[in-house]
Amino acid sequence: MDIDDFKSFNDDYGHQYGDKILQKVGEKLRGAFRGTDIVGRIGGDEFIVFLEEISSREAIIRKAREVCGMFRKVGDEIGSPREITGSVGVACCPDDGLSFDSLLAKADQALYHAKKCGKNQFSFSTDLSNR
Repeated sequence: MDIDDFKSFNDDYGHQYGDKILQKVGEKLRGAFRGTDIVGRIGGDEFIVFLEEISSREAIIRKAREVCGMFRKVGDEIGSPREITGSVGVACCPDDGLSFDSLLAKADQALYHAKKCGKNQFSFSTDLSNR
């Protein structure tokens, strides 16, 4: 997942403001997931979450929607002059791969598909093969 148009926040308001956004997003993400889930920043404005033992696709959809809403709340909490949104790409094991690298690649493809479709949304990598 990543912050939509993050570069423009850095360009328009400075890197300190961008860092404030990143810190708040990281804080919100850590609070949104279980202690057994792995949440981290993998570079720039990209974050990754590994969830184990998810009960259904519907549960993943609920969590992805929650995360998209969380990005907007970050903007409200820091008093952003512009709306902050984020996009999420979802890959699931074993359907999308078994290794970290294959799952990350599939999630990345799904993320860019979500951005291409208008940002502020999520996409499953399995949805890409159905098009």
